[in-house]
Amino acid sequence: MLFILSGIAFFLVLKFQKNEDKKLYLVLISLFIVTSLPGYIYLRFFTPDNTKERITKLLESEKLGKVEGKISNYKERLEGKQKIDSFEVNSVVFQYSENAISEFNHFGGDRSNDLYNNLNVRVTYSKGDKFNEIVKIEIAK
Repeated sequence: MLFILSGIAFFLVLKFQKNEDKKLYLVLISLFIVTSLPGYIYLRFFTPDNTKERITKLLESEKLGKVEGKISNYKERLEGKQKIDSFEVNSVVFQYSENAISEFNHFGGDRSNDLYNNLNVRVTYSKGDKFNEIVKIEIAK
């Protein structure tokens, strides 16, 4: 019923609209809505949302690790124009690039000093073949 009323309203506005540019905009927007609506309906009602299962599986997998303790061996170095920070927590080594693209450790501007030696943290990380990827860092109060 709503679809029929919307169609009638569309054709009435299209018929009585004097400005040709606005008619074109109306047709283009309507085409976008008509082509997007089936996709939305399919994704919303016919595709199962398994986000909870995927997150639970990831959190329980062997590839995800957690380490808690004090940061040690915190180092900053330059590789070309790129700043690389590295540190350890209970002998688990982490490193990251502190640049504008990755946005990691940009809590207070370009050169944030939020991570430093002897800071109590809990790091959730993904275990990789070559390096550990930081998923989340929690800083103790």
